[in-house]
Formats: sequence, structure tokens, C-alpha cells
Amino acid sequence: MMLLENKAEFEKCNILKWQEDNQGELCTIAVLDEGDVVFPHCIDTTTIPIKMPKSSTGHGSTVIAVGKEIAPKAKSILLPFHGYNEKQKCIDYIKDHVAEIDIINVSLGMSNLTAKKYFDQLKDLDIPIICSSGNDDKDKVDYPARFGYTIAVGAYSEYHDARDRVSNYGEMLDCIAPTWMAYLNSRGEEREFNGTSCSAPFVSYGLTLYITWRKKKGLPRLGREDIRIFIHNNCIDYGAEGFDIKYGHGLFCLPLEVRMLEYIIVHHTGAEEKDTKQVKDYHVNVRGWRDIGYNYVIERDGKVVEGRPLDIAGAHCSADGMNLKSIGVALIGDFTKRQPTQEQLLSLKLLLLDLTVKHKIKIGNVLGHREVKGANTQCPGGLNMGALRQFLQGDIMPKQKTVTSDV
Repeated sequence: MMLLENKAEFEKCNILKWQEDNQGELCTIAVLDEGDVVFPHCIDTTTIPIKMPKSSTGHGSTVIAVGKEIAPKAKSILLPFHGYNEKQKCIDYIKDHVAEIDIINVSLGMSNLTAKKYFDQLKDLDIPIICSSGNDDKDKVDYPARFGYTIAVGAYSEYHDARDRVSNYGEMLDCIAPTWMAYLNSRGEEREFNGTSCSAPFVSYGLTLYITWRKKKGLPRLGREDIRIFIHNNCIDYGAEGFDIKYGHGLFCLPLEVRMLEYIIVHHTGAEEKDTKQVKDYHVNVRGWRDIGYNYVIERDGKVVEGRPLDIAGAHCSADGMNLKSIGVALIGDFTKRQPTQEQLLSLKLLLLDLTVKHKIKIGNVLGHREVKGANTQCPGGLNMGALRQFLQGDIMPKQKTVTSDV
């Protein structure tokens, strides 16, 4: 049951809405922190594989207690990294249990040398590492939050509706999240946890609600950068418009609506880009978007490249709300001036066959951009959508092509 002190933050960040669907029960967080004892109400969901010579509660106990308020059934693994001379044992545990761990939470700061020695061993595991930015009100986040492969979280004060005054900030800050959260201690008494040490687990355990939802839907596991993009795309903007050093991308909130894919919208890019990377560069650096707008891009040689993750609303067709409810597939080229290559057509047919089956999308809902109600465009040029739908209704299977994700 939610502590009333947390109601404002939970409502603002949509935690209560997501708790109606799940309690984080299909997700596991490795908490790299201190201590090897948790409060009694957290024992049922916590594993402590490494014991200290002299057991004690610590900072990590409070991190997990805050997490328990957000995702009551999420599984926590408490690893006593700080104040214990077996740091490598904690890192080795994570490396040995990669398949079991969905998120790593680090509500600690440390020297660059220490952070690099241990956390560089985790950078290729593709597990999101959520780190507190530090509590010194300085313009650089602490290590390991400063590494490019971690996700840096600053603190937000609901009372002031602004960045908490102690929270570190800077170019590496990804987002802010609530601090001063209520939790229950070992005696069942209500206490408050503050600083960025509280904000990091707010994000980590909030993500467990989303990840559990994905697992229930049979959706694929998201990598570290997919999670980073998800966080950036689900922030309430604070400070200067868009990214700024004080707030990152803003206050992290779980989305009110989750994409339910009902349509596939086919596009041409309308230009003769060299490859998908050039398309993404235009979308990010010229249009100012956070990622490529399409979910898939088909290059001239038929290579299919994954773009924006499917669980994140696209930026390819605003008409009739299609960005939220459709998959965007684009072929490189201007088909008002030429036809797609045979390799592109072959890959498009295979991709559409796969997507319609996997997502149970009706053939009649495979549309060209210009066919969408309210769309004022000639996209995708001369591509014959009627013939494509006719093909999808048949049973001719072309030779398999490969989908890559190297944007």
C-alpha cells in the first residue's frame, strides 16, 4: 500500500497507473551499494549473495526500501560494493548472472580510477546502469554516472517543483527524478530518503514496471541505449526547452499511453540518402528529434536496418495519431522520380509479412503514408500499395533477407 507522503510524486510520474498493471514481479535489479542486511518487509524480494564479515544494514537497505514502494514485487540483489574489500566479487557476480539481471542501480559516487577499474568490466554487458549524479551542486556529475555507458539521474524536489539544490548536473545528465521519498525502516516507521541516492532507484524501480509489462506482452528485451532513449522520450521538460545541463531531458515519468500497434505505414525517405545513418543524422541533427523517426529503414541493396524501438512512439506520420499506433517502414529514395530497387521490394515484402504476423496487424491496415486519413503528402511516391497488400494476402514466400540494427 502506497505511503501517502509519496502520492504527489507517484501521480506526477504515473507510478500509480502502472501499479494497476503489475508490481515489477518479472524484473530483477542488482543494487551495487553498501550493507548486507535489508529491512524486514524487503526480505521476501531480496537476495544477498555476498555476506560481509560483520553484517549490517546500510545505504543499500534504504535504496531497496524506496524501490519497494515503487515496485513492491520487483526482485532486488543487494551487493555490498561500498565499504567492503571484495568489490571485484560484486562485479563478478553480475558478470556471472547477466541473463537474470534487468537493471543495475548505483546510488554511489566514487573516484574516476575506482569507477573505471570496476565499471568498465560491465560496459559491454548491455544492461542499463542507472547512477546517481551526486549531491554537491556542481556542474559535473560524479563517477560512474559520468561514463557514457551509464545513465545519470539528478534529483527533483516536488515541493519546489525544480531541481533539488544539492543535485549535480552537467552535459552527461540524462534526467531528473523525485527525491525526499518516504519509506519504512526496520521498525516499520516512516522515514524520508533524499538526494540523488533516492532519485536513481526511483528511475530503476520505475523501469521495472515497464519492463515487466513488456515481458508479459512477449516483447524483446531492450538494450542499454534503448532504455536511455525510452527515458529521454518520457520526460516532462524542465528548464530550457529540450536538453539542458541542469535538468537533462527533464523529469522521468512512465508514459500514460503505451503503443498498441495496429497499422504499418510505408514511406519513401523522399531523398537519395547514402544509408540509414544519414537518415538518422538528418532527423536528429536537422529536425531536432531524439532518434530516427522510422522503426525500419530499407536501403537500396535491400538491407533492413532497425531504427526507433517499436515500443516508443515514432515520428513518421502525425496524421490520424499514427505515430502512436503504427510501425513506420521507410525505403531510401525518392519514388516520385524512380522506382524502388528489386532488392528493396523483396525486403519490404518479407518485412511486412513478418510484422503483420508477429503483431497481428490486418493486411488492410498496411498503408502508404498518403493513404492515411488527413495526410497531405504523395509519400511513398510511385510505390504500388495495392499490389503490396495483394501480395500479403497470398502465400508466395520470397527468399529470406536479414534485419540488422547498426544505426
